[in-house]
Amino acid sequence: SSSRVLLEQLAQRRQANPGLYDQAMQRLVAAASDAASALGQGAEDFTAAVQRYDASLLQFSDFTGLGFYSVSHRTMRNTVEYLGCVYKPSGAGGGDFGIAFASRAEPVYALKARLDRAGVMNFLYQPPAQRTES
Repeated sequence: SSSRVLLEQLAQRRQANPGLYDQAMQRLVAAASDAASALGQGAEDFTAAVQRYDASLLQFSDFTGLGFYSVSHRTMRNTVEYLGCVYKPSGAGGGDFGIAFASRAEPVYALKARLDRAGVMNFLYQPPAQRTES
């Protein structure tokens, strides 16, 4: 999607209903702030905060009617959550990628294996302290 077009449409939605728009945006800002604060509190707190942000983002997409949380993102979200991870779209113009998080390694490895089998491009980031030699 074109970021410019989405931003123009978003401005139109804001003008049409500024009160509801501001409430929805405040939920997103609060959820993002919670996620940033949770970074130093441990993986479980962080993944829970990302999950709250993602729920707010999905609501915002639905509220604005812009559909930037696309069918593809919704499908991937279901797969990711089924395997015990947390999902959020990422990227401009409706999100070019999705990111999965988990507080434990096992669900991430299961997700990677499923995506590999399905031919979905993905990569696994492991913090340096958790990397193992192959």
